[in-house]
Amino acid sequence: MKTLFVLLAWCLLFVLCWPLALLALVLWPLVWLLSLPLRLVGITLGAVFAFLQSLLYLPARLLGWRPAAPQYAHEPGAARRPRRAAPSSAGRAQKPDSHCDTACRK
Repeated sequence: MKTLFVLLAWCLLFVLCWPLALLALVLWPLVWLLSLPLRLVGITLGAVFAFLQSLLYLPARLLGWRPAAPQYAHEPGAARRPRRAAPSSAGRAQKPDSHCDTACRK
């Protein structure tokens, strides 16, 4: 979806000001190459902070502390929560399934 948005924005820029659109098309790989070292620095700093966190938490883990279970489904390691049971329909007539005709209910 992001790629489609970028393509549409570039097409709009091409219609409005084609020299600027062509310049952006030529300069985009250069900007990407210049940003690579910054990405590597970000990855390295993330790894260093994760290592420092594991060092700081090591004594607590040795004493038996365990991380809390994730609270949200999008977090890594989150187990699927069971769905709530449907309310009982005591005293109500049940509707037949729409995908099943009378022949399959014999």
